[in-house]
Amino acid sequence: MSIRQFIESNRRLSAKIMARLPQARVNFETLYLDRVLNFRHLSGTGMVIDVGGGRSSRLTSILDHEELRSVISLDVSLEELRLNFGVRKRCVADMSRAIPMSDNSIAMMVSRSVVEHMMDVNHFLEESYRVMEPGGVCIHFFPSSNSPFALVNRALPNSLTKKLIHAIYEESKGICGFPAHYDQCTYSKFRRAAVNKGFEIEEVFCGYHQSHYFGFFLPAFVLFAFYDWLIYSTDQRALCAYLIFVMRKPALEK
Repeated sequence: MSIRQFIESNRRLSAKIMARLPQARVNFETLYLDRVLNFRHLSGTGMVIDVGGGRSSRLTSILDHEELRSVISLDVSLEELRLNFGVRKRCVADMSRAIPMSDNSIAMMVSRSVVEHMMDVNHFLEESYRVMEPGGVCIHFFPSSNSPFALVNRALPNSLTKKLIHAIYEESKGICGFPAHYDQCTYSKFRRAAVNKGFEIEEVFCGYHQSHYFGFFLPAFVLFAFYDWLIYSTDQRALCAYLIFVMRKPALEK
């Protein structure tokens, strides 16, 4: 049996177990997109920032053509943005340094697996608050720095992490493996940072399913599936794998 065949057979067995895990019942990708759809009809400017839009905006799968005309994709890579079509505007920017938008000009800001790559999340939140219009909503989906896969990611050199990810998950080439800093990426730290910048927290969702990262090796998958179940059943938010924050800039008083 080749290494590739070994990995695939372990994945199939892991998938059968995964289907029965209580902590895996909620699909966080679907939940994230559902929250975006729930808040997409906002008054005011109607403009939406897709932070880290890169080569393709996930919003293209849920928004119609007219709605996409209000989406601005921001990313640090010009090469990635050149592959992004369908949105209103593409803009190169390091969002942890500055967001190139005017004050009170954005109705919604969204991101998926981007916050953990920022070196200064506090400044990102400060800039986000500045550009959001009163009543505007931010929805951020990111991994927690206390999850086992994040701890492994931080412990290994990025060059090695990238090679391992691409070797195990061939479909990740060009998508995953970027340096991650995990600044403020826990339930309590991000919540406190957002509130300190003036945001009101509307919803927080904690995900406890990260054993799928180890599905290529069944014994490791089983071990981490048990770990996931343990923190899920006791609601250990400090140890969760994923977070979705829905927060709002307070509306102006009438």
